[in-house]
Amino acid sequence: MDITAAAFLSMLNNRLVEVILKPLLSLARPRLSKDLLLYMSIITGIGMAFYSNTNLLEQYFDPPIVGVIVTGIIIGGGSNLIHDLFG
Repeated sequence: MDITAAAFLSMLNNRLVEVILKPLLSLARPRLSKDLLLYMSIITGIGMAFYSNTNLLEQYFDPPIVGVIVTGIIIGGGSNLIHDLFG
């Protein structure tokens, strides 16, 4: 998978968390911690990586599932993380 697709998924994940999940979680829990949003971002990033079958690290991990999970964590970390790692 191309790094551009991962960057796009990362930006999409960021908007999903900020626009949809953050307001929903703040309704349920008014004193929302940043850690909870980070975990939600990582979970949605892993879901996006599985759904799109994105594996940036396929040459490094023999079982492809490990590469997809690590790619999902990278996607959940945001586009700045992708730029720092691969840019």
